Amino acid sequence: MSTQNLIAVEDESGIIYFINQEDGTTVKRDSVNKAGDYEGITNTADYYYILKSSGTIYQIDKNNLSAKPTKIKSYLNKNYDMEGLTYLKEKNALLVSAKANPKELDQNQRNVFIYDIEKGEMNPEPFLVIKRSEIINIIQQKYSAEYAAKNFQKILDVERAYLHLGPSGIAFQPKSRNMYVISSKSKLLLIYDTRTKTLLDVVKLDKSIMPQPEGICFDKKNNLYIASEARTGNPHLIVIPPKK
Repeated sequence: MSTQNLIAVEDESGIIYFINQEDGTTVKRDSVNKAGDYEGITNTADYYYILKSSGTIYQIDKNNLSAKPTKIKSYLNKNYDMEGLTYLKEKNALLVSAKANPKELDQNQRNVFIYDIEKGEMNPEPFLVIKRSEIINIIQQKYSAEYAAKNFQKILDVERAYLHLGPSGIAFQPKSRNMYVISSKSKLLLIYDTRTKTLLDVVKLDKSIMPQPEGICFDKKNNLYIASEARTGNPHLIVIPPKK
């Protein structure tokens, strides 16, 4: 993200869009890669990084968008169904979130992985483990039984042998450095303390406003942006100012 513009990648086409953060209009667009299932975008001072659902990350030179992107591959694959991507400046690393776990892994957990840019390697251990048990604890502490039963039914359902959540976007709040994770499935926002990896809050998203939340980021003023695809009609870009 720059001072004036948000960046977005179009799923399936490999096109980067630069969007005016004040009015949501498209400033410009650049076709940077061939067609594919692209799920996330972030940037550093010199590069754009785009995540494919298969786990491949593409590094794109900001000063030469017409050049062939550099492919970054790791042990992650399509069985993880990768979707969220953000840059962690403190560690000069990329964080990538998985919507799923391969069938041989715990289905009540979802993982956020970390790629060390300087070393050029994906850490074998997750940066953060999203646990169903921790989400349930927060829900039971924060919400009434009636509200929880209505809004978190699939997560609380003990007959369901997997976590009904798939991280679709991740971002860091500039002031607190807490990590925000959104999920289109179950329409949730999770907030984690980045240092302790503690789950701080679970927020239910309004599906009438965000029917399919897929992208999330902050600007330097701590405004939160959530992009939602639309099952019918036009997509939405929701702006949430910081609490005063």
